[in-house]
Amino acid sequence: MGSENKSWKEKVQTESVWIPSSELRWIPDIIVQKYEELRKIIVECGNSYQAILCAKDFVEISLRISAIMGLIIVNHNMTKEKDFIVGEEICNREQERETSREILKLVLTGTITMGGWQNLNDTLIKSSSVLLIDESIEKILKKTCELANTKITNGVKGREKYHSVVNWRNLAIAHGIITMDEERYWRQLKDLLFAINRYLGKSEREFCGLNELYQNVFLEQAGVERLVLHAGGKKYETGFFLQKSKNELFFFDSYNEKKHEVKLINFAGESKKYKNSVCFETLDRQLKYLSKLSEESEKNSKSRKRRPNKIEMTGEGEQKLACLKNVEQIEEAVFLFGKIKQKMDELQSGILFLQMERGTGKTTLSRMLDGRYAGNVRQKDLNAIVRAYYVGDLNYITKSTKNPVIGDFCKGIPGLYENHPVKGAIGRYNEQDQEIHPKSMSQLKAELEDEKTSGAAMVELLSLYRDIYTDLDDSHELREQYEDNRLVLIIDGIDELGSSTMELLRHLPSQADFERNAYAKNIFILMTARKEEESGLTEDSKEAISFVKSLLRSREAIISVDSHAKESVELLRKYLKKYQPQMTAEIVDQAIQKAEYKFLYVKPYLIFGDRIYRDGHKTAKAVAKNYIQEMIQRYFGMSLQYLYRVMGAIALFGKISIHDICRNIFSTGVTFDAIGCINDLMPLLTVSRGDGESLYEYADTEYREYILEKFPMVLAECGRVYLDSFQAWYEEKQECLKQYKGYYITAQSLKASEIRKILCSEEYPKFLSRVLESVVYLEKTGELREYIELPFVEKLAEFLVQGVETIVTRSVWEELQARMPGLYGVLLEKRRGTGKIAIELLDPYLSKHPFLLEKIGEHCKNNPADSWYDVIFRNDPWKISDTKNMGYGPYRNQYKTEFAKELWNQAVDIMDARRNEISLARYLYAKAEKEINSQKLVISLARYLERMVLSWDDLPERSKYLSVLVRAYLSNAAAFKEYLQDNRPSIQKVLSLPEAEKTDIELVNELKSKMESENILETIRLARESLRKGAWYQVSDFLYQIEEEKERISSDDHDFTEMYVQFTEEIEEMADREEAVCRILVFSHFETLYGALPEDGKCRKLEEYLETAPNEFAADVQNDTASETGNEAANGVAGDTDAQNSAQTQNTENVDQAVKKEEKIRKTAIIYSPVNGIAADLSTAPDEGFAGKMMGDGAVVTPTEGIVYAPADGEVEFIFDTKHAIGFQTDSGIPMLLHMGIDTVKLEGKGFEILVTEGQKVKMGEPMMKLDLEFLSANAPSLVSPILDTEPEDNQRIRLLANGEIKAGEPLFAVETLE
Repeated sequence: MGSENKSWKEKVQTESVWIPSSELRWIPDIIVQKYEELRKIIVECGNSYQAILCAKDFVEISLRISAIMGLIIVNHNMTKEKDFIVGEEICNREQERETSREILKLVLTGTITMGGWQNLNDTLIKSSSVLLIDESIEKILKKTCELANTKITNGVKGREKYHSVVNWRNLAIAHGIITMDEERYWRQLKDLLFAINRYLGKSEREFCGLNELYQNVFLEQAGVERLVLHAGGKKYETGFFLQKSKNELFFFDSYNEKKHEVKLINFAGESKKYKNSVCFETLDRQLKYLSKLSEESEKNSKSRKRRPNKIEMTGEGEQKLACLKNVEQIEEAVFLFGKIKQKMDELQSGILFLQMERGTGKTTLSRMLDGRYAGNVRQKDLNAIVRAYYVGDLNYITKSTKNPVIGDFCKGIPGLYENHPVKGAIGRYNEQDQEIHPKSMSQLKAELEDEKTSGAAMVELLSLYRDIYTDLDDSHELREQYEDNRLVLIIDGIDELGSSTMELLRHLPSQADFERNAYAKNIFILMTARKEEESGLTEDSKEAISFVKSLLRSREAIISVDSHAKESVELLRKYLKKYQPQMTAEIVDQAIQKAEYKFLYVKPYLIFGDRIYRDGHKTAKAVAKNYIQEMIQRYFGMSLQYLYRVMGAIALFGKISIHDICRNIFSTGVTFDAIGCINDLMPLLTVSRGDGESLYEYADTEYREYILEKFPMVLAECGRVYLDSFQAWYEEKQECLKQYKGYYITAQSLKASEIRKILCSEEYPKFLSRVLESVVYLEKTGELREYIELPFVEKLAEFLVQGVETIVTRSVWEELQARMPGLYGVLLEKRRGTGKIAIELLDPYLSKHPFLLEKIGEHCKNNPADSWYDVIFRNDPWKISDTKNMGYGPYRNQYKTEFAKELWNQAVDIMDARRNEISLARYLYAKAEKEINSQKLVISLARYLERMVLSWDDLPERSKYLSVLVRAYLSNAAAFKEYLQDNRPSIQKVLSLPEAEKTDIELVNELKSKMESENILETIRLARESLRKGAWYQVSDFLYQIEEEKERISSDDHDFTEMYVQFTEEIEEMADREEAVCRILVFSHFETLYGALPEDGKCRKLEEYLETAPNEFAADVQNDTASETGNEAANGVAGDTDAQNSAQTQNTENVDQAVKKEEKIRKTAIIYSPVNGIAADLSTAPDEGFAGKMMGDGAVVTPTEGIVYAPADGEVEFIFDTKHAIGFQTDSGIPMLLHMGIDTVKLEGKGFEILVTEGQKVKMGEPMMKLDLEFLSANAPSLVSPILDTEPEDNQRIRLLANGEIKAGEPLFAVETLE
């Protein structure tokens, strides 16, 4: 250190050069505290590294404070001051308009950099009169700008000074603080401290210094976090520009327009966020208005400038790029290139095996040779087309299937070559000589995934790529003849294979595969690994190395490099001399020995010397520990917080770009602070090239393990911040996704290609894997529970639903899915759920994880009604109301009866546990009222209300709850009909309650009438079924009941009239076909029924038959009719005692009048069987959704042969991705679904082959699908196949035409349209 600098250092370490705190009493505490920290670091510690960063923080705080005070006044004037011209009047004041727009643009468009704060200070000074800024604040702004514009020495003689503090920060600190020697820092500190003292003090020519200025400008605490700025005798609310919390001052940092969120930070690395600030939203609207005026002014300008046709990098952007350009200097291993080329000359083709010790540069060599991002075709060092695959990446990158080898290796190898550096995608150039390459590129890629064919396929595929590259060579980099050009595939890190990835070895070619291919000359695979004699190798590593050696032609194919060899040592010497030219030969050799002849340790040693070995251990973990500790001692304040987060992000996520770090960890663009941290960490890092950006990772797994072990709080913070970033990103994507109806429920509503476009296929897998890593780490540290809130869990659940269609990382997706029930469980434990629970997102986990449903039940038993109650007490657990609209979604089977039963059991337990509790009663009442008023299905809620009014003995205002219960019964006729079948006694009990007489009499009578109507309708339905089955005596019983009850049915009951007429028509049809029907009619009350039949038609045949009936039969009838019919009728009545007791007598019109209103069949469409098989009624389907006609009406056929034909002339509407079903529209207008088998959606297309395309016109009997009946019989729950009319109209009915064996093309059912 120079004598002048040395004497200054000694002087500054005394108190004489420092301004006493008594002279700074009016200056804001945060500025004074930072000044005291700087004094303490220099005087007491003498740490120039920390001092330089503290001085930088001092300048930045001063810039922020002064600019924020100016902004507080500007905000007040823009929003409250009448004298300040805003709105429409400002359009004629160009200076005010442009100044205001410039300030608002700086404030509202992202995080403000240090240079941005300086620009704000400058703008506020230039326009202080226009902006009505107080005089004292204007002077503070000027003094602060003088401080920021201080010229800082470079520290090297002959070099120009940095022209400002910001310029010094960008060009000096951004390269990393550890790269500069202490003497230069002391010289720069001298300039900085002189400027800081001048800023805080008062010169002789100044009327008043900073301390005096702050006497007129000060902050006052006006609430818990609220502050008021006093300036020029006025008070200004600081709003979200400045806040004080727990004695910490928080500054405005950024405003996110999309999220309507203001972010404040302090200089301890903490942040606070506030949403929907009225102040900032007003300023944002003002900015948009001013920008619009500015654009209009620019359009009207006569001297418009031509816009550039490309985006040019700003000066600051170029500086940032320059800071990263030289982060790593690599010395070319020329001797090693020579050895590889020599072996290739000798072998002509095949496998080479390079073995080097750990830390000596295997992966660095592979990256150096990898030509994927080189921009040219031929790699100059090997004179070949070179691509590299890194086995170590299997630890970090995501896999496309459950099998990482198939998903990443077999599919990744072709990807290395298929993007030509000049021509782009090469798939369209695959027009090679069929004799040389008889198999296509797609065939070879498929064979690459099969162990039996992968070896030969890889050799053939590499040869094909070489030939395509030769054909595409316009720049004459390659030779004319195919076989004269070399192609090399490097597979780096064979020793890094583990038990889950050892399968990769079985997909490698052997030397024999090369020799069998006559066109494989100059095709090579170069594999790298450590030496088997090294300590620390796992058994898997040793096995992998041994296996590769078995593939070689001979030991001549092995290239073994010793770290102590002359060539290796010389390479290290060149590297060290290039890295630090001032080192002597003696020091270089000493450094090499200290680093154990390994590149891995050389770089840290060059920075800190023997200090990286100070605890005596020469292990990678010890090196990382000592290196990180040395860095921490040099960092300070905000810079130290940056270092922790950069260091933690790289450790947590394994491999990440600086853009991702800044965007997702700091919520900014790339900053100089982040670049400086990366540069200082570079001795521990290695750089790989991603798609368009560099990815940083720790150069050794032990480096990473040390960070993971020793900095759990840092990594947990990175995990939390990343999950926040994920939520912000997904909120933007949600806005795009929500335009599609039902996008949670069914993949049919949103095609996979559309989801990929919206979610960005590149971003989805990145977020997927990093969200998992964050969740796992927070879970491990016990901090996940604290983080979990409902918005995050639901965003993640929805994110995973969309991921089913964009899976790139199946195993990661499945692991996150497995954790979802636990995350919902945490919400329950924390009693989170005051917002609306998205039940459609929760249901998939409830059905598969019963414990979660039980946990929700326990929560509801022990807590007042909240949104978790909606999960149990839902109005429609069967999804009856959505059946027609929701399509055949992936969750259809989760709404079957079993799941509904589980919900009911939980509801019963809750109602018993909270018996007679008025809050639960009010909850159910309010929920039913809301759903009834919105015309939704509430039959399930009726069930809950029913249990409550019947079982709660102390229920106040029972009549009130009875009233809403009756309305719920009557809200949906179809659902009530099904409900009545199982719950008639309980409804009768409800109607028998004394309070029933106090409720709405009209509603009660309507309910009673409805029950009577449903009773006779059910009797007719059963009679029709008996008639079809030939159960004649049962029909007789039912006829008796019908005649007894029909007199009590209202004449305008259209359901009864329609069904009664249909029944009589069926009797006519049966009478025409089978004489036995007449006997039934004779045994029954034929005269009564016959009197209700039409006069014309086939009924006359009944009369004719009776006239010619045998006498003995007639005699039997005369003797037995009275007794037998009476007994049977009595039995029929006894069989339905409940129904008879509940029937209420009403005056009705004669049934004959109702029958006269009978609707005639206008047209009939026949649907023919699409398969050979066994036909049956739809109600026999072994799936309650189909049997209950939730998806439509029709029939079922169990196929006995494997071809599915068109059931009528029509058009193929859609084909399910899983190939198990086809949507079809007949030419007669009937929408159909041919669903082959039950639950076959789970087979994911296996067992089905589609023979048609969407939109294709087909004729009846044309083949549409092939079935593998053997496979389906073994893997599907059932082959029964519903053939459905999916949207039968109200005036249509389905009539089954076949029952039993049927052939394709024979009538299956008729769709009859009534007049």
